[in-house]
Order: sequence, then structure tokens, then C-alpha cells
Amino acid sequence: MKPFYFLSFLVITAFPILSNAQTLNTGDVIIIGYAADTAVDEFSWVPLVNLAPGTKLYFTDAGYNTVDGNFMGTNLTDEILIKYTVPSGGIAAGTVFTVTEGVLAADYAVINGSKFGSDFNGQLSLPNAGDQITVFQSTDDENIPATFGNTNFTPLFMVNGSSLSFTALNVGSTEITPTSNIDNLTNLAPGLTQGTNAVATGTGPLEADESDNARYTGITSGTRDEILFAVSQLSNWTRHDQALGNDLDTTTTPNGWSTNGVSQFTTTLSVSESEVASQIIQFPNPAADRLYVSNNSGKTIKKIKLFSLKGELVLELGSYKNGIDISRIDSGIYLLHIEIENNYNVVKKIFKL
Repeated sequence: MKPFYFLSFLVITAFPILSNAQTLNTGDVIIIGYAADTAVDEFSWVPLVNLAPGTKLYFTDAGYNTVDGNFMGTNLTDEILIKYTVPSGGIAAGTVFTVTEGVLAADYAVINGSKFGSDFNGQLSLPNAGDQITVFQSTDDENIPATFGNTNFTPLFMVNGSSLSFTALNVGSTEITPTSNIDNLTNLAPGLTQGTNAVATGTGPLEADESDNARYTGITSGTRDEILFAVSQLSNWTRHDQALGNDLDTTTTPNGWSTNGVSQFTTTLSVSESEVASQIIQFPNPAADRLYVSNNSGKTIKKIKLFSLKGELVLELGSYKNGIDISRIDSGIYLLHIEIENNYNVVKKIFKL
């Protein structure tokens, strides 16, 4: 059994004492390494903002299907959903955590069943044919599997090790044969953007062009946004696979951050994205014909995109001037993705009447 490790980044700001769980924005938590074909499976994650006590994070290796608009772990026995609850005292931005195959460390819990599948041994297992890791938040309780992680979830970051893109999967989950192949297929979860808050680390464009093991090896100092951008670039990842000519032996110690005990990041925290998000308000909500955005952040809106819950791009504006015409859009729930200067990304949920 491999023990749980963590490293602390050097953070050039005092960590405030917080008492209430918080709502996070895309990019506030990142994945910086995974190992699927070594002695034990593992992945490493790090928050880029301070995490308040009681805040819940969810990690899954179940793929997301934009055709179905849902995660694809149903009836699979090698997928897992893990809940992490930030302990009392909170977590400082820049602290690295590694989840390994074996007994989970304190503050983690496995949630079995539902659309995220149920791992055969209740432990993390990443297939050698590639896998994906998504970290997200949810406003649902995990005991409501009918909607949990579907309409009420906010993806924070995603790594795809099965392909160089998130577009190889283009059919519904019921059309995939054999069904077991679903465990290493995924699209990009709605609200995320490859190269901004998601990265694909495979060896080619197809579904099975995997990279078995990969880790982030880019810059180790900078602001939240600088580190997020660097982690989202494939050029900053070291990958291992037979297709790359550098495959690792299955007895090799995983190459995640847990084995790099001398490395430290220096994270200079700027104004957090959550603060920016609180200064941007969309109204009315629900809206019928026209949607407006009030921007009090002092930063320029560069682009606005509207996504369906299936990840389909419904509308895109190069800039914001005087409202958004949504009169021709079908009724339903959508995600408003607002790109702001300095690589800030804010996602808002809207209801179209």
C-alpha cells in the first residue's frame, strides 16, 4: 500500500482563517500528474486558491459524454467518484495532494453507484489504455444520484490521458461496443476550455491514443493565472508511453508529485477569480429575450460564450456591449462562460424561459 503524501508550495500571502465552505470557479483546483501504468495508480492535485473548511471537491475518472450530457460510469466496475472535504483550518493555496491506489487518506470518501460507476475493489484504478481525471464541485448532495454531477456541477479542471483532444468521442454511451470501453473515453466537460483550464496528454487524436503516465513539469512560480495557464499547456507535461518510446516498467514508482519531495512552488496570489466572479452579475435570471451582464470588476470582457449542458456552443460574442440576444435559444439551463483579461474565466448558470 502506498501512503498519502503532500507537499506545501511556498505561498507569498497569509492564509486567512475561514469558517464557511466556498464556491469555486474553473481553474481554482488543478490536476498536475497521474500514473496509470506503474506499480500503483495515482493522481496529484493542488488548489490555486485558499480552500475554506467544509468545502467539498469531487474527483472522478468517469468520462463525460457531450452527446448524452452526462458522465458515463453507469454499470462500470472500474470507475470511481471520490469526495474530499477540506478539514478544519482550511487548506493553503499551493498545497499538493496525491491520491493513490489503496486506502484513502483522511478527509476522502468513495461514493459508490450512480453514473460514476463503482470500482470493483473500492480503490482508485486507472486503465493502461488511458484515462481521465475531472475535479468538480456540485450543489447537489451525493445521495441524489439522479441529478448529482449533471445539471448542478461546476467542473474545475480536467486531464485527458486517452487522446490529444476531447473530441474523439462522438456517439452516445449506448452506442459504444463493448460497453467496457467507456472507461477511457471522454469529451470536455461543459464550461472548460482546452488550453485554458483543461489539458489532453495523449499520444494522438484517436480514442485509444493514450499516454499511460504524465506529470506537469512547467513553471513552479507565478500568479494563480500564470500557473493555471502553464498547467493547461501540453508542452509543459512530461509523458510516458510505448508510442512515445519511453514507456515505464509496471514496477516503476509512479511519477506524480508524491515522489518529488524536493520540489516546491512559489505561488504569488493575485486577486482571486472568485472575487472577480462576485463582481460580475448576469440579469435577469431567468431571462426570456435578452440577457445583460453587469461588470464591476474593472477588467475588460474579451469574449462571451454560451454552452448547453451537453457542452454545445450555442452563442459566442467577441465582446460585450449592450446585452445578449437569447430570444432564439430554446428554453432550458445554460452555462455562460465569460473570458476576461489576464486569463480570468467566470462561469455563470442561466435559465432561459
